[in-house]
Amino acid sequence: LSPSLVNTVDTNTDAGGNWQSLAMGINVDGNYLYVANFKNGENFLVYDATDLNNITKLDGIHIGDEARKVDVSGNYAYVANRHNGLKIIDISDKSNISVSTTYDPGEVRGVSVNGNYAYLACGNDGLKILDVTTPSSPNLIGSYNTDGYSEDITYDNEKVYISDSSNGMVIIDVSNANSPSLLGTYDSPDSAQSTFISDGTAYVGDFNGGLQIVSVPVTINSDTTLVSDKAYEDLTIESGTILTIDSNASLNISGTLTNNGSIVMNSSSNEYSSLIAGSKAGSGTYTYNRYVSDTNTFDIISAPFTGEDFDNLLSNNSGVIYDNPNDATQFVYGPFDNDLGAYVQYDSDTDGDETMDAGLGFRTGTDSGATLAFTGTFETSNVTEPITLGSDATYGRWNLIGNPFPSY
Repeated sequence: LSPSLVNTVDTNTDAGGNWQSLAMGINVDGNYLYVANFKNGENFLVYDATDLNNITKLDGIHIGDEARKVDVSGNYAYVANRHNGLKIIDISDKSNISVSTTYDPGEVRGVSVNGNYAYLACGNDGLKILDVTTPSSPNLIGSYNTDGYSEDITYDNEKVYISDSSNGMVIIDVSNANSPSLLGTYDSPDSAQSTFISDGTAYVGDFNGGLQIVSVPVTINSDTTLVSDKAYEDLTIESGTILTIDSNASLNISGTLTNNGSIVMNSSSNEYSSLIAGSKAGSGTYTYNRYVSDTNTFDIISAPFTGEDFDNLLSNNSGVIYDNPNDATQFVYGPFDNDLGAYVQYDSDTDGDETMDAGLGFRTGTDSGATLAFTGTFETSNVTEPITLGSDATYGRWNLIGNPFPSY
C-alpha cells in the first residue's frame, strides 16, 4: 500500500500571530469540506471538494478562539469552540455561512451529532447531550460526569466513546438520552485524545501511547444485511431486529453472540453463508435458507440449525421437498440406515417427530432446486456423532454424518 498526495489545502488566513493555520478538525459531507481551523482569523472554513485536484474555498468566518472539532448534520455545522462553547453554524448557503446560535456550558472540546442529538465532550464536565431538533434552540437533556478530562467524542450505535485523557476511553450508553449510563472503559497508556470507531474496533489516539487498536462490543438494533465477511469479538442483536447474512457473506464471533432478534442466513447453488461463534446467548431465532438441488442429483446435507422436527421442517417448506408421486406423505428426506443398506424416506404420517440432530446426515432433493428453511439452534462446541456397524452385508459399515455447524 503506497498512499500518494493528491492535493494540499492551505488554511492560512494571514491573520497574524500564532496558531493561525492549524486545521484541528475536519468533516467531509457530500462534496463539501469543513475545517475547524483553531485560532486566529477565519477559523471555520467551507470548501468545495468536488474536484480533489482543485479544492476551492467558498467561505470562512471567525467564531472565537480554538475551533477544535466539527460535525455536520443537514444544513448545520456543529463546532466545538472550547471556551466559546458550541457554535451551531447555518451552512445552507455554503458561500454565506453564519453562526445561528451558541450553546456555552463553559468548555466544549469535541462534538458528535446523530439525529436530533448533539453529544459534547466538555473537559472537566464530561458528557453533555443536547436536543437539537431545532438547531437554533438547543436544549440540554442529559449529562454524565466522567472521571477524566473529556477531549473528544464519537457516536456509534446508541453509544458514545469519549477520549477522557488520563481516564482512557470511556464508553457510555446513550440509548436513553435523558439518562446516559457507563458501559465500560479502556485504560490507554497515557492520555486518550481522540477516538474513531469502525465495525467493532476503536482506534484510540493516545498522547504518549501512540495508536491503540481496541476491540469493542457491537450492537445491531436495526435490520441489517451482511454482504461481506465480518468478524467481531462480541455481538448483540436486539429484540425485533433481523440480521441477514447473504450467501456470499460470513460472520465470525470470537466471543459471545447474543441474539435477542432474528438471524437469517441465505445460500445459493454455489455459495453458502457462514456463522461461527465462540459462545451464544439470548432468546432469538435462527433460520438457514439452505439450497438443495433437484432430484436429478439429490443432495447429502446436514441441518445447519438443529432441534427442529420433521413436521416443523415440512410446515416451513410446504411443497419444496420432493414427495413420492404415489404416496404424498412420503418424502425424499432421511438418513442412511446401515441395517437396511438404504436411505430412509421420512413419512409425515409416522416420522413427524424425528429431529434434525447435530451432525446427522440426510439425503434430500427438491423438484427443481430450491432452498429449505431450517430453524432451531446452532452448535458452538465439539459435536459427537456415533459411528455404528449395521447388519447389511454390503453397506453395514456406511454412516452418513455431516457438518454440525452453520459454517461452510
